Order: sequence, then C-alpha cells, then structure tokens
Amino acid sequence: MGVEYRLEHLERLDCCGIGYQLSSEDVYRGFPTLVKDRLFDTEGTEILVASLQNTEFDSTYLQELFSLESQSDLIKTWRIGEAISEIILEQLHQVRFHHNAVRDAKNPLANQAGTDIIGFQGNGDNTCFAFGEVKTTPKDRNSPPRVMYGMEHQLENLVNIDHVTKNLIRYLAFKVTVLPEQHQFCIDYRLALASFRRDRYLLYGCLVRDTDPNPNDLRARLNSLVDKLNATVILNMIAIYVPLPDHRWVELVEGGEQRGN
Repeated sequence: MGVEYRLEHLERLDCCGIGYQLSSEDVYRGFPTLVKDRLFDTEGTEILVASLQNTEFDSTYLQELFSLESQSDLIKTWRIGEAISEIILEQLHQVRFHHNAVRDAKNPLANQAGTDIIGFQGNGDNTCFAFGEVKTTPKDRNSPPRVMYGMEHQLENLVNIDHVTKNLIRYLAFKVTVLPEQHQFCIDYRLALASFRRDRYLLYGCLVRDTDPNPNDLRARLNSLVDKLNATVILNMIAIYVPLPDHRWVELVEGGEQRGN
C-alpha cells in the first residue's frame, strides 16, 4: 500500500487529504483475513466462547452458536468499505477501536444508522475522540463521486449539531461503565472526554473506490469543510483505492483463500 497523493490546506496544516492505493497483495491477503474477521467479528466470537468454556456447553456448540460466518449476507460492498477504512485508520493513523459495532445490532444484517467511525486517537493528554463517515462508491466513476456531498453534510453535523457528538459520547459511556477503571477503553474515554470539553476532537471522512487515484475526489470537500471548522477540530479526508472491481471484493472475503498465510 502506498500514498498516491497528499493534499494540505493552506491555512490549516493539521488538516489534510490522503489518497492510499492498495496493492494486489494487500487485497488478496487482507480481504480473506483482516476484512473477513472484522465483518464477522471473529474476536467477539472468541470472547464469548472463552467466557463460557467452564460451563456444561462444549466449545464446538458455542462456536457454532455465536459465530456470524454462516450469515453470508453480511458480506456487502459497503460493509467491506467500512472494514477497510477501520483497518487503514488503525494501521496508519493509530486510531483505536475498542468495540466492534456489529455487537450492538440485534439483527447484524440490518443497515445500522449512525456515525460509521467511533474511536480514539492520540496518547496521554492528547487523546481525542475520532468520529467519521465512510462512503463506498464502486459504481460511480465521477471525481469527486456524488456521495462526497452527502459525506460533507454528515461531517458538518458532527461539528455544528451539538447533540450528534454528545449522543456518540453517551453511547460510548455505557460501554465503559461496565469495565474496570484501568481498562484501556476507560482510560481512552476519560482522556478524550477531557479533550472534548476543550472542543478538541478529530473527524475522518473515508472514501473507498475501485477507480484510479484522483486528488479531485477529496480536494473540494476538504477545502469546503476546513473553512467551517473550529480551530480545535482536526479533519482528515482519506481515499482508499482498491485495484479490483467490487464484485471481486465479495468473492475474496467469502472465499477466505489466504487465511493462515
């Protein structure tokens, strides 16, 4: 994976746009493993099985009971786009996600409303909430694609509508109240809350495409949004370019050919 372009705002050097090009190796190795594990919350299944390992239920039954892998309808292009975005943010932007959102869904197959990216970035007193939106556009060949206008509106809401971010912070609060105080999730939450009180947090706009890299995908929305931000809010716009058509994404995730490599 490489950086194809980087856009910087003339007045806000802490806000930028970055275009990442995935390699074929990234796709063939990552889709059947990292992406698939995130879509089906493999880690969550392992946690549930381990929590009941000393009961009368055998692990094979528990694995079958809690696993989501039989629900192939979870493998949607837009879900893959969200998974890719989270993986890129973790690996290259050090964003921490303590909770897979699929665990909140009574029906994992439903299209869940709400903000796509909810995590943390930074360390110590610099820890902040990281909120954002993901748009996946395999069918639209325009630059920028039409969905970028909707993304801009959603990101504006995270800045201008007070209850949008407060509801996200309340949502996270219920996650941490049941955890030990020294759990990293709790530590991140308290530190990020202190930053939010100073009106400091991060926004991410992530675009996932199967087109050639083009800085016009991000340029206009980056410039437009930065001009609407408070000086304490940082924006990163990210485009992720996948070198395979979208129907192959689903095939690779479903096949799992590269697991264990």
